[in-house]
Amino acid sequence: MNKLTDYILGPGNQLYRYDIVQPPKEWSTVFKNPEYVYPDTGIKNQIGAFFFFNSFEYAYKTAICSLGKNKEKADGIWITKCTIEESVKLFDLRDFVLCVELLSVLDRTGYGIFSDKFKTWKGIPLSKILPILRPIEDILLNPNDAYANVTVREAVLEIQKILEIQNDHIGHLLQLFTDYSNGVYFRKLLQDKGYEGYIFNETNSFCPIPGSDTICVFESIKFQPPHIEFTLKEKEAEASLDNLR
Repeated sequence: MNKLTDYILGPGNQLYRYDIVQPPKEWSTVFKNPEYVYPDTGIKNQIGAFFFFNSFEYAYKTAICSLGKNKEKADGIWITKCTIEESVKLFDLRDFVLCVELLSVLDRTGYGIFSDKFKTWKGIPLSKILPILRPIEDILLNPNDAYANVTVREAVLEIQKILEIQNDHIGHLLQLFTDYSNGVYFRKLLQDKGYEGYIFNETNSFCPIPGSDTICVFESIKFQPPHIEFTLKEKEAEASLDNLR
């Protein structure tokens, strides 16, 4: 069974994020990437957390893909470099590639994500998962054999249906933890345990551009001022999108 660990992001580490409109000159919890503001559900990143990649290339390629999906919202591409000034303690979830295994470990170690406060994107409390998850947790301790078990396979299908997330789409599950009102509770849960953010990897079957970790940091107090590393105006960015295809 995979384990939860800590990761220290030390001074001098450089992270990268993208925007499709010009970002402010200072780190801001008020500024929102319009890609993640929706007319029906509102602002996805309600807590104003800061999301980064640890690869310029990944930030750039993801920005190009985002531009292709959000042309009506985009003015171009901005890649911002963040240099860490003081050590940041992160909750390290990169060891996990399957949602059910992560959920099982979070339950066993007492992380309170299974309250009625945490909800799926359709508003179903994550507590609905527990009666399905707990009967298979002992079997999941031996993951090499677990998925040959009919009970486990059936439980996974039920959990996927509730979450509307495939078992190997771990990045979607970890995004869910900080989306909308979930983010308020998840941030407090981690901060109460001494964490300043979390780190995970979306490299799996659904990710078209593998290769970088995703880092979420709750506050910017340990960052150097943002540095715009790269800019492409809309027409140039569209040409880059054509070249990437």
